[in-house]
Amino acid sequence: MSDHEVLEISDFGRDAYGLSSAPAAAMVNYGKALLVIAGADGEVSRAESDWPRTHQRKFGATDEVIAEYETFDHRTADLAGILAGTSTDVELTLHALIDMEKAAHNVRAAIFHVDVL
Repeated sequence: MSDHEVLEISDFGRDAYGLSSAPAAAMVNYGKALLVIAGADGEVSRAESDWPRTHQRKFGATDEVIAEYETFDHRTADLAGILAGTSTDVELTLHALIDMEKAAHNVRAAIFHVDVL
């Protein structure tokens, strides 16, 4: 995967976000940002880890993009640096981050009976 590779987005991505393509690097950074945020409490649960992968696949990310998350260490990552390297999907990132936090809230509420954001 090159730094300038542009990937076609799935029908889901076109319908949900109005995009037709996105740089592979932006897709990678997007998933990494979600993992850093999910791991802000010190760990990334299985559900928190699965959500970005599932969403990215649905969005049109390749296996090569998804593989970048396998070795990614959220504990040492610089979120500001990751977001600075994501120039084409800021609106997408904010929307998905909100959705992911709602999903994490629902998981905490269901498993631990904790109803706090």
